[in-house]
Formats: sequence, C-alpha cells, structure tokens
Amino acid sequence: MTKASFQAFCRNYTGTALEAMADAHALCDLQNAASGDIAARLGAISGLPPAVAVQVAWNGTDTDLDTYFNAGVAILRSLGTNAHVWLPGANGVSVASLPSNNYLLSDGSTGYSTVDGVDGLTLDGMGSLGSELVTNGDFSDGLIGWSVLGAWAAVGGQAVKTGAVDGTMYQDILTIGRTYQITIDVVAVNTSIQVYAGSSTIASVVAPVGTKTLYLKCAGDTNFYVQCGSVNTATIDNISVKEYTGTHLTQPTTANKPQVRRGMLNLLTYSADQSNAAWTKTNLTIGGSAGACTLVEDGATSVHTVAQTPTVTGVETVAAIVKAGGRGFAYLLSLGRTPTDAASVSIAYFDLALGTTTLTLGAASSIVSVGDGYYLCVLNGIASASAAIEFRLGSSTAFGIQSYPGTNGLSAITVASTAIIPGTWTAAQILAEGGIPTTTATAASNPSAGKYWWSFDGSNDSLAVASVPYQVTDDHCVTLVARRETLTSFRDVFSVGGATSTPYLTLIETDNGTTTVYAGWRSDAAVAVTLTSTWAAGEVAVWTMRQVGNTRVLRKNGVQVATNTTALGATTVTQTGIGIAFGGATYFNGAIGWVVPLKATMSDADCLTVERLVSSQFPNGPVF
Repeated sequence: MTKASFQAFCRNYTGTALEAMADAHALCDLQNAASGDIAARLGAISGLPPAVAVQVAWNGTDTDLDTYFNAGVAILRSLGTNAHVWLPGANGVSVASLPSNNYLLSDGSTGYSTVDGVDGLTLDGMGSLGSELVTNGDFSDGLIGWSVLGAWAAVGGQAVKTGAVDGTMYQDILTIGRTYQITIDVVAVNTSIQVYAGSSTIASVVAPVGTKTLYLKCAGDTNFYVQCGSVNTATIDNISVKEYTGTHLTQPTTANKPQVRRGMLNLLTYSADQSNAAWTKTNLTIGGSAGACTLVEDGATSVHTVAQTPTVTGVETVAAIVKAGGRGFAYLLSLGRTPTDAASVSIAYFDLALGTTTLTLGAASSIVSVGDGYYLCVLNGIASASAAIEFRLGSSTAFGIQSYPGTNGLSAITVASTAIIPGTWTAAQILAEGGIPTTTATAASNPSAGKYWWSFDGSNDSLAVASVPYQVTDDHCVTLVARRETLTSFRDVFSVGGATSTPYLTLIETDNGTTTVYAGWRSDAAVAVTLTSTWAAGEVAVWTMRQVGNTRVLRKNGVQVATNTTALGATTVTQTGIGIAFGGATYFNGAIGWVVPLKATMSDADCLTVERLVSSQFPNGPVF
C-alpha cells in the first residue's frame, strides 16, 4: 500500500479525518506509526496490539483489518434476536442486515435526528425490515387498495391532491406498538403532507421534493394515513411501509430526549469569532475576521486576554488554535468561577515558533501543528465543583509570563478557533475526532467528523422501552461505553427493571461524591448482588455485566474487576432504560455510546471481542 492508500484506509476504519496526524506521525515509517495515536486507534478497532495492527494495515489489504474489526459484529449477528444494539450513530458499521445509518437517529417525526438534535426513537441495530405492507403504493392501479376521503385522485400513476378541502388516504395495515420504516416520493408539495402510523403518531413531510424516509411507532389505531390539508396541494408516488423488527427505545417528551453528538462537543459560543460580545476583552481589541481573529494589544502593562465563562459540569479540556504574530507565545487558563474555586486554576504556556508547551498548573498540556503556522494548544485542567468555568486565552512574551507592557496596535497572536470540551483530551486525540467544532450562539459538536454519542443532561434525559432483553433465569450480559462527567449525585447509566426500584437486573450506577461505580442485580425479595469498581470524573470506560448460571461478573475495559455467586430467586422485570433507573430519578449526566444487551452465554474471549468493538465506536474509547 502507498502512504496515500494507507491514510485512506485509516480514515475509512476510524471514521475520522486523519490527514494532519498522518503527516505528523509519518505513517510510511512503521516504527513511528506503531508508537503513535493512529496505531492505538487501529489496535482498538481491530482487537490487535497496535504495532501488529499497523503491520496488518500496511502489508495486507483493507479486508485484513476488516476481518478483525468485524469479529465483534459477527458475534452479534450469530445471536440473532437474542442480541440488541442501541447506538447513537454507526460510524460506518452495518450491524445487522441493513446498510449503515439507515436505522439511526430517528426522532419519530423527521425521520432522522441531526447532529446536536434530540433523539426520541432509537432503533435496534439488530433489527431488520419486513415485507412490503402497502398495496398499490406506486398507484399504477389508480387508487385501488386505498380508502380515500376528500380530494385525492390518481393522475398518470401518481396520487394528486388539489382543491380546497382536506384529502386523506389510508390503508389498515399496521399493528399498534410496532415500528415501521415509511418511504414516500414527494413529487410536488406547496406546504406539507402529514403521514400517520396510526391515529396518534404524526410526521410532517415538507418541501423540498424528493424521497423521504421516516421511522414511526404505531399508536392509536392500525391505519397508515397520508393527509394533505385544506388548500394545500401535493403530488406523491412510490409509498412503502415495512415493519422494522427489533426492540426500539423511545422518549416521547422533547425536553427529556438526549442529544446526538459527534466527535468533540464545544461548550464555548462564537468559538471562532472573538469580536462577538460573548467574549470579554481585556487590554486589547479584535482585528481580522471570524476564523482568523487577531488580538491587538493596547499599551497597558497587564494581561492581554479574551475570556468566556460558560456553564459546565465535570472535567473539561480547554483548547485553542493559534499562531504567532507580534508575540511568539500564548497561554491558556481555566478556573472555576461560580463560585470562584482558586484550587481549580490551571495554566499552560505555548511556544508558537518551536511548538512546545510547559504546564504551570493543571493536569497536562499538549500542542500539535495543524499547518500554516497554526498550532492546536490544549490544557487539561483540574476538576472543579463550580457551575461555570472561565476560559482565558492570552498572548505572552515567554513561558510563565501573563502580564507585560503592551505595544499599542500590535497584532499579538491570531486565533482560528477555541473550545471547552467535556472530558480529558490531548491535541492529537482532538484531531483524531475531527478537530474543534465551530460554534455560534449555542454549544455544538462536529456535524461531519468523529464518532457518535448521546449527551445525557443528568436532569431528565432517558430512553426506554416496556420490554426486557433477558430475565434472571437467562444467561445474559450487557456491554456499554460511557464517559462520566461529574461525581455529584447517584447516576444510572443502564437498567433492566420493574415498576419500582426493586427488582432490577444489570443496573449500572455511579456513587454520589466518590469514584465508586455499582453494578447490581436485585430480586423481588430484595436479595441483592452489588459489584463495585471505580470510575473517575471525565473517564471513558467500557463496562460489561455478565451472568452465567449463578455467577455474576463485572468487567471494566476488558478486565474482570468483581464477581459474586449469591442466589437471587424470583425477579420480575418489565422495562429497559438508558440513562435512568426505574422507580427513581437518578438520571445519568455524561456521554453514552453503544449499549449492547445480549441473552447468551458469553465467554471471556467473546466479551472481550464485543468490548473492543464497542470501545472502537466511541470518541477516545479506551484501548485494551
């Protein structure tokens, strides 16, 4: 393989844009590649040691590494309906029989949630499409098979709505409680068409024209309706309705829906436009334009900075893409501000000529060249209990210098972008997930690069279904990946439970105020099994809870950390949830990726294969 084909290969299998890292790590040099971040990612997605993964990728064909990568998917497929995969985005993976992303991110009304949109219908990645249910969906036989009310007519093999009265067509073909994929060709429409899966579920199909795909859960009655109201006009064709099998999670309340994120989440607003009023300027003015703002000093002997203080929770990383101007150094500072938490102050300095950094206070700092003289500068701060974190970027004359005599009118440094990012990240890791997203008035993640994840707010976000993937008498396990944002309050990541807080199976809950995490089973008679481990704020972890016979195990990042053989007895569970435990209000605050519950007898080796797959599909998933 050439260097170019190897880079393309990396982009294909990590789902990220890696050109800058490819140059930085000199991928044509196997020794360098085997010790770099790319090698770690290749190892994570393949289940191979990083150096071996690089050798396979370089010396073999694309399908070599694909074979290792698909080992986890193969296990899931082999389990059929005993496997479920709930995920916020596929990153190019076809889990079951459907092409990637055909079944993802539906919010129940628009067909798909966009990045940073809310998710109210999560379709089972192990589901499949059933047979066609619509009769005469192409209208080749006029309106035969359709019950028609109002102003729909068949014209030239299409359905046309004209006139000043409502028009409704329907067929009695659905089953209440089941989920359907609906496609419709909109040939022309002046306002909107309403599509119903039963009388209580509605989605609007609006301009522009084209093929629309919706996923709707049937409620109310068993009719599939197409309606065009009042004076509106429309021409439609090729209607298809197919059941989507599997177990699907929903959240009907908009305010309680988790958001779909991708790659980095940037909590700063107007991240590339320091001229905006969202930024506090101290002893400087802003020149240039958005994406290349210059910090223009005044003559004060003081700091020369721009700052924001957004509301945040948990461990955060602060970052900026800058290049030298009249000053060759920059610094980043973060500090808890509501209330002021002096113990949380973190400071790092960056040499914008040599590409080096020194940390004064905080956890770590890093710097990577991104071309054209710009450097991505990153500071990992100290966790603060404050409700807001001040982000401060300033120019400097040397390491350790914040205050200095300014030169009035001097363009000190140029700023391309800035960020506060939940979690702990290096500069190379940020680039591997698509870089810093540009924001305007609200926080945003990357619309086109990086891996997908759900953002749960810790207040009321959750996804649930009134069924369960397994019972206490079944051998079972669940594997999931998540990032814990904060140590405050009890927080539930996943649960299979009853109507109250007792009973439950495979409940994963974080402790209030400590790094402890609990994994538990509890019977109707309140016999409990609780396994424990540790989970730090800002840490990404892959968790597996497994029961085989009467032995229950907790695994973290591919390693068994606790076990128990207590007999439970009868356990009546009826519902499954992500981000919630039933009978309580302990909502998860953080990021969740793939959740994979299985009714199966899973060996350590099989668990490890699935764990590596799940980790590979999450931003900065652990490598093990």
